[in-house]
Amino acid sequence: MAAAGRDPTRIRQLLMNLLSNAIKFTDTGDVLLEVYLKDDTDPASPVVIGVSDTGIGMTATQQQALFQPFTQADSSIARRFGGTGLGLALCRRLAGLMGGDIQVVSAPGKGSTFLVTLPLPAAPALPPRAPAPPATEAHTIAPTAHILVVDDHPANRELVKMQLEALGYTSDQASGGLQALDLFATRRHDLIITDINMPGMDGYTLARALRAQGSRVPIVALTADVAVRERERCESAGIDTALIKPILLDTLDQTVRQLTLRDPHAAPSPHAHRQDIAQGPLPASVHLALVQSLADTSATLRTALAAADTDALGTGLHSLRGAFALIHEAGLAADCAAMETQLHDADLPALAQAFERFEPAARAALERRAPQAAAAA
Repeated sequence: MAAAGRDPTRIRQLLMNLLSNAIKFTDTGDVLLEVYLKDDTDPASPVVIGVSDTGIGMTATQQQALFQPFTQADSSIARRFGGTGLGLALCRRLAGLMGGDIQVVSAPGKGSTFLVTLPLPAAPALPPRAPAPPATEAHTIAPTAHILVVDDHPANRELVKMQLEALGYTSDQASGGLQALDLFATRRHDLIITDINMPGMDGYTLARALRAQGSRVPIVALTADVAVRERERCESAGIDTALIKPILLDTLDQTVRQLTLRDPHAAPSPHAHRQDIAQGPLPASVHLALVQSLADTSATLRTALAAADTDALGTGLHSLRGAFALIHEAGLAADCAAMETQLHDADLPALAQAFERFEPAARAALERRAPQAAAAA
C-alpha cells in the first residue's frame, strides 16, 4: 500500500474519468484542468487536482448520491448522455486507495468542479545550480513593485498585504472600487490586485473604469470561483489574469514579476521576509479582522435567513467563502460553497441547518489559529 501514492496508472485512470465526465456534460464552454500543491511552502504538501467544467451542473440532492455505484444525477442524464454511473464511484475508490479524497462543488446550470487531494511524494530534488558570479549579484535583485490591493473584506486586504510584504513588495489598500479609483489617481501603482465580488463598484466595473480612462496598468482579479466563465468575464472587463483563492506565495510572486516585466529569475528584494501566513497561527491583525468579520457576517446571515433575504445571504456566504479560502481553510470554504448551492436551489431550511454546523466549526478554526497558540505550543 505504501507504493499506492506513486501509482501513475491509478492517477491516469482517475484523471481520464474526471475529464471524460466533464467533456460529456459540457455542450458549450470549456473544461479546465489544474494541478497545484495545497501548500507550496511545504515540500510534503498534498497535491490538488481540479477539473472544472461549464456544463449542466447538479443540485445539492444530486451531489449527495453522486459517488455511489450505478448512480447518476437522475435517470434523464443516463438517457441523454449514456453511461452506467460507475465512473465517479471509481474515482472516489481510486483516490481512497492512494490515501486521498475527492470533493465536488456544483450548481445547476453553473457547471461543476471536482477537487482531488492526494498525498503524493515529492519528486527528487534537482541538483543545485552553480552559484552566480559575485560580480553580477547586485544586478540580480528584483526591483520592488508598488501594488494597489482592493477588497471589501479587511482580513483579506491584510492577508494580501502581508503576502506582498513577504515577497518584498509595497502596497496601498482600498476597501472598494471608488476608493481604489481615488488612490490610483493620486499615487503611482505598478499593479492592481482586486477582489471581484464587492458591494457597490465590483472588480469588473473597476477594471472597465480604469480601461475607459486609458490606463494600461496590469489588473489581477482574486476569485474563489474556478469556472471558466469567470475567467471570460475578467478578460472582457480588461482584467489581465485571475488568481484562484487561496493564493500561493510563489504564484503571487510569479504573477507580479510577469505583469510588471520584472526579471523572473531575479532574487527577491533584500527587504523580503518570507513567512508562511497561510498556515498555522495567523498574524494578529488578520486574526482579529477574521474574528470580527465572522461575528458580523454570522449576525447578518441569521437576519437574512429569518427574512428570506437571498441577496444578503449570497453576499455574506461569498464573503466568508473567500476569506476562509485565502487562509487555506479549504473545508470551511467548501462548506460555504455548498451553502451557496443550497441558496441557488432555494433550500433555505437545509442552508439554515448547514450554517448552524458551519459557524461553530469556523470559530473553532480561528481559535486553533489564534496568534497566542504559537506561544502556547
